[in-house]
Amino acid sequence: MQLNYQPIKLSFLLLASLMLIACSSDDDSASPTGENNDQSSYILNIENKGEFSNTFITDTEGSDWNNMAAVYVNSDGIEGLSISLSDEDKNLYLTGFIKMNNGKAMPLTDYDSEENNPENSSALAITFTGFTGEGYISRSGTVTVKNLKTYFATEEGGLASLDLILDGIFDNSATEINESLKITGTLKFRIGAGAYLPQ
Repeated sequence: MQLNYQPIKLSFLLLASLMLIACSSDDDSASPTGENNDQSSYILNIENKGEFSNTFITDTEGSDWNNMAAVYVNSDGIEGLSISLSDEDKNLYLTGFIKMNNGKAMPLTDYDSEENNPENSSALAITFTGFTGEGYISRSGTVTVKNLKTYFATEEGGLASLDLILDGIFDNSATEINESLKITGTLKFRIGAGAYLPQ
């Protein structure tokens, strides 16, 4: 009998990203000034699911389950962005790690393929019906990072403000059937605007 590791990978991605984001909130000096009037927002078009979108206007509207956050990581030769989107009202959760190389985001790839090295690729996981619901993990596609600004809490990284353009193919993580769907959209992560970080 062959084990299906997809749910394990999805859970690991969710947990790892949330841990990175939670750790970044330890240093209040990372919060920048001058961006409080900006807005964190996202628009995602999900094949056969429709369009999902929301805007997070201020810090005070953020909560553990309604927020967007990004953390820049540059440690042990690994540079990238840990991102998290949590919209409880729409039962939509997206998390993952965008691997960077010379300031450019690496593509989404199939981690199951022996030809691909996870150290040189990005990975995202998304659910539409809560953490215990229907989940998908990225298999191929591109992520483009624009307008990246970092606010260092330590020498190894800190909070990030950026625009992320997504165009990827995602596979159902809970089944061995090859069920794929296309997800495109833009996510705008801002500090001081819906970028609530759990304490």
